[in-house]
Amino acid sequence: VTVGNFYVAETQDELKDVIKRTESSAVTKIHIAGPSLVSKPNSINEIAQKLQEKDANGKKYTLDLTAATEVDLSSPDNDTRFNSSIEHVLLPEGLTTIGEHAFWGFTALAEITIPSQVTTIGKNAFGSCFGIEEIVIPASVESIGENAFSYCGKLKKITFEPRDKKLDIAKNAFHWCTFSEVI
Repeated sequence: VTVGNFYVAETQDELKDVIKRTESSAVTKIHIAGPSLVSKPNSINEIAQKLQEKDANGKKYTLDLTAATEVDLSSPDNDTRFNSSIEHVLLPEGLTTIGEHAFWGFTALAEITIPSQVTTIGKNAFGSCFGIEEIVIPASVESIGENAFSYCGKLKKITFEPRDKKLDIAKNAFHWCTFSEVI
């Protein structure tokens, strides 16, 4: 289904068609709506891997999940490979958890906004996301897991929104990050 200058996928079959079409088109934004494509563990990693396999020429994509429901951002088996095709991710409001290994190894990921309802950022959630230079931790976040942002070598600025609750930051949550500014 083509809408404007990007494709919309709501079913697995539509997603396969979208990924097939991206190979020979200028499409760089994939909008996923509804629950079926991102409601199970590893689903984001599976989509990212399919995009990377289809496009060996280095094309970068935006993955728009703002209309997705029942989003599961965990990859508990940690059987992911590095991915260099997803550069921007738009997350849905109402998301409360960014699970373990959610974006681990998304080396091209340069921009992500953590929704204001997120309470948990899991272990290794953004580990080895080499492209992230700045991140804002919303006031709603209560815990940041071990190695959540480890090896984000370009992460220079981190902003913690003012909060009333305690924030638990696990060991090595920001391991191998070189901040020049923490707010």
